[in-house]
Amino acid sequence: MDFARKLLNKYGWKEGEGLGKHNNGIVKPLKASMKFDNAGLGSDQAASDFNNHWWERVFNEAAENVDVRTTKNGVSVDLKNKDESVEITTKENSVKKLKK
Repeated sequence: MDFARKLLNKYGWKEGEGLGKHNNGIVKPLKASMKFDNAGLGSDQAASDFNNHWWERVFNEAAENVDVRTTKNGVSVDLKNKDESVEITTKENSVKKLKK
């Protein structure tokens, strides 16, 4: 603050006067505020990204298509529907799911 005050005094400003050519600008200095979140610009999008658990959705869709059977010979793993694949996307709804 002292640095800025000295610089303004050097150019003819006196305490209590406004800034600008005609002294009609702000009189009190702007106060800095702390920003504790680091979402930045477009924070609405950043917030929705945290609520979009796309990895969990893709995993669950893939796991629903797996058929695990335990027999006397061991464990067999097959696909329930071989034609249906899982679309890996970060969007909330996959295109294939919307077409159904």
